[in-house]
Amino acid sequence: MPKKGSAIWRISYDTSLAIGSFLNAVNLPRQDLVLCVTPPTQLAISCAALARAWDAPLVLLVKDLPIDAAKAVGLLKSTLVIKLGRMLERLAYRLADRIIVISPGFYRNLVRQGVPGDRIVEIGDWVDIESVSPLPPDRAMRDLLGAGQNDFLVVHTGNMGEKQGLI
Repeated sequence: MPKKGSAIWRISYDTSLAIGSFLNAVNLPRQDLVLCVTPPTQLAISCAALARAWDAPLVLLVKDLPIDAAKAVGLLKSTLVIKLGRMLERLAYRLADRIIVISPGFYRNLVRQGVPGDRIVEIGDWVDIESVSPLPPDRAMRDLLGAGQNDFLVVHTGNMGEKQGLI
């Protein structure tokens, strides 16, 4: 992300990623299935073109709702851009043969956008905290991290940045 991000910059970046991905994949031999992880939503359009060229089904794995996320942190304010983004989302969902979402909230969001519920499959993208339990503190790791014996440490393995309102 640039120091002064904008919705236009992000849309341009995501579009260039989709175009580049398409150009890299277009000469691959025919595949039996196209699995597209989104966002960016533009990537779904590129993947749909590949799926059609290969006469293969397109499955979208929706890992985030970028229009809703961008609106929530104030990155996206223009009603025109929001409307165009929603149109692109709906097109992506229509082009997919099946859509995998990671939570019940995502499922409800897509149904509200007109996606038939029988085309959506929910596969949680989470961990069962009942089956994962913490280990005793690792003194060597705490020393390496500069943490005291009583400091509470957290590991985060996802993105934390401008879109999450942290920059």
